[in-house]
Amino acid sequence: MARPGDLTALYYNPGALAWLEGFQIYADLRAIDHRITFQRLDAQGQNPLGWQPVSNSGPVAIAPVLGVSWHTGPLTLALGGHPQTGATGYAYPDPASVTGSPARLSPQRYLSIESRSRIYVPVLAAAVQLALWIGVGAGLQLPVAAFSSRQSVYAGPVAGEYSDFDATIDLSAQQWFARSGVFGVSLQPLPWLDAGASLQLQTHFRAAGTIGAQLPPTAQKLGLTVSGNRINLDLVFPWVARAGLRAHLGALAVELAGTFEKWSLLREIRIQPLDVAVHLGAQEVPLPSLILDKQLRDAGSIRLGGEFALRPWLRLRAGALYETSAIPAERQALDWLHWDRFSVNAGAGVTVGRADLSFAVARFLQGDRQVRDSALHQLTAFPVQASVVGNGNFHSAITVAALAVSTRL
Repeated sequence: MARPGDLTALYYNPGALAWLEGFQIYADLRAIDHRITFQRLDAQGQNPLGWQPVSNSGPVAIAPVLGVSWHTGPLTLALGGHPQTGATGYAYPDPASVTGSPARLSPQRYLSIESRSRIYVPVLAAAVQLALWIGVGAGLQLPVAAFSSRQSVYAGPVAGEYSDFDATIDLSAQQWFARSGVFGVSLQPLPWLDAGASLQLQTHFRAAGTIGAQLPPTAQKLGLTVSGNRINLDLVFPWVARAGLRAHLGALAVELAGTFEKWSLLREIRIQPLDVAVHLGAQEVPLPSLILDKQLRDAGSIRLGGEFALRPWLRLRAGALYETSAIPAERQALDWLHWDRFSVNAGAGVTVGRADLSFAVARFLQGDRQVRDSALHQLTAFPVQASVVGNGNFHSAITVAALAVSTRL
């Protein structure tokens, strides 16, 4: 964050682009394996209905970072793209596919069946070296979003969790080129010290899409139907402040950095049906706005990393971070699985001519989250009392591997 030495500066700190030389190309491929298990329980921590544990069966997520830059005089221009933090990719037991009792084998169905949202952020940036010791930069970001999720909505006329009245809802919404930006400054106040800071602006997504409902046979026999399919989706991603200090001590470089993320801006995800109604006999009930109540809180992290030049062409790296959670325990769901956690990281960099090759691995360590006072309820199609569905034990383990290639022409 103090002074990225490659085009990851597009994400961490565009002020550091001012020091990139000549024409540079960067490609970074990251594989993220997120293992999740959820054991549903009641508010007393008991399992009176024999709910089975469910796990994420989604594939490893691939997240590319790409960039090119051109430097002349004090000016650097850069173009690239990176994934948006917070996008998801999870799959849990589908009640329509399980053999046996859906209520027991897919107890998470009201929280999530599938969530495969993707957000990629194209960036056009410029940086200027104002003096030998300071560079400033800014980037115009045009995020492209594709939101996709599936979950059960209870469509019964009486309160309960009777799977015969569960409707499976598929939601899909897209937005091209939402607007945001990033600003940064990178300093070298002393020959052995780099300092830098950046500000990522908030991003407001207003996506348009469709919603489809698959009704169970029992509901169909009762004459329950659904008409219409258009929706709008509204949510906000936070502004993020980053800062870091890096000291160079001979062959060793050490950086201390931190982030602050204003997740409290995301109070809810609002899904507004435009022409969707549920019909039961002569009764027509317009589908109300589906409010995914998040009530997130601000979060942050502190990071410490080091690099040692073992040879002129070989650098060894290691680091660790501690990150607080934006998600209160009572709001924990199965689409965003993050709470207070550590990570340990290691990697190596090799220089071959004008090319730099880097490989890194990271392992996130976090204890299980036990929720007994969940505020998450069923989404219901009719005005009946909704059940609490978020109590239980959540287990999460994340492994990340990354390979990057950077070349200077």
